Amino acid sequence: MRCILRSDARFQILKYHAWTTVFLRLHAKHRVYDGSVWFFYSGARSAMARNLTVMVVDDDPHFADMVSQMLMEQGYNTVVCATFEAALDFFSRSRIHIIVTDIFMPGMGGIEGIQRLKADFPGCKIIAMTGGWGGMPAADAVLAAKKIDADGALQKPFTVTDIQNVLEALPDI
Repeated sequence: MRCILRSDARFQILKYHAWTTVFLRLHAKHRVYDGSVWFFYSGARSAMARNLTVMVVDDDPHFADMVSQMLMEQGYNTVVCATFEAALDFFSRSRIHIIVTDIFMPGMGGIEGIQRLKADFPGCKIIAMTGGWGGMPAADAVLAAKKIDADGALQKPFTVTDIQNVLEALPDI
């Protein structure tokens, strides 16, 4: 499995084994990597962010990094996971306020992951995102996620304003 960390204009590819517990701190600006999860710490704070941490779950590392950057520009701290399995493991032992997850991923997909999170942690806020899959349009996938209690939904591609509007509409943050 590979995780990609963008540092300035160059990409560093790090290989790791799922069975190995690795804790590696990368002091490239404000990023920390712990074997399966990227941590991104924002310096700026907006009134909405209030020192909140958002977990981004997406199997596309470039898209996950882009969403993370969008959120950091709004003042959120972000954690990026490439699989929902890693996200569930990390979520159970951390303080995450909001999860932004892709719906269609290898392994446990976003639909099953949303159901498990809502069952185990009913108060968590989840935003589902998708570009569709196969013959299923993104709009149908977003409706399915909303039916299983996703608190918000985004169709890929989306803008900073789109994600900002969904975050502001979340209840009780």
